[in-house]
Order: sequence, then C-alpha cells, then structure tokens
Amino acid sequence: MLNLRRTAIALALAACFAGPAQAADELLIVVFLDGAPASGLSVSVDGAAPVALSRNGTAMLDLAGGTHAVQVLQGGAVLHSFRIQAA
Repeated sequence: MLNLRRTAIALALAACFAGPAQAADELLIVVFLDGAPASGLSVSVDGAAPVALSRNGTAMLDLAGGTHAVQVLQGGAVLHSFRIQAA
C-alpha cells in the first residue's frame, strides 16, 4: 500500500454551463505520487465503474448535484476516499 502522506490529491470542482444533456457539474481530479503525476490508478464515484487516470494523473468526471463518494484506486484497492458536495 502506498504511503498516503506522500500522496497529494488535488481537486477542482467547477460549475459547468451545460445544456440539458450534460451534467450539472464536472469534477477534475489530479493525483500526484511522490511529486509526480500518478498513472496506473483509477477513480470511482458513488461506486460506479472506475475511470483510469490519464498519463498526467487526471480524470474529468460528470456529476449530478448532491453529495458524492469518491475513491482513488490501485488495482481495485482503495488508496484514498473522500466525499464532495456538487451544486
């Protein structure tokens, strides 16, 4: 298991001026391990299928309004979890 003290997770939650076919909010997740963008990890929101992080350690996810549970995963094991509130 990775040392979470060396794992920095930065989040940006931005409101999206979306049409009816898009989500109310977008969640940009940026994950760094030991000061470098993480790769080989995935992110799951509310227990949905995991989304792989890109080479630069990012994932963009659409969210509906409300409270959401987010997990950062490595091979299915939870490295970090947190809750966020979307508008």
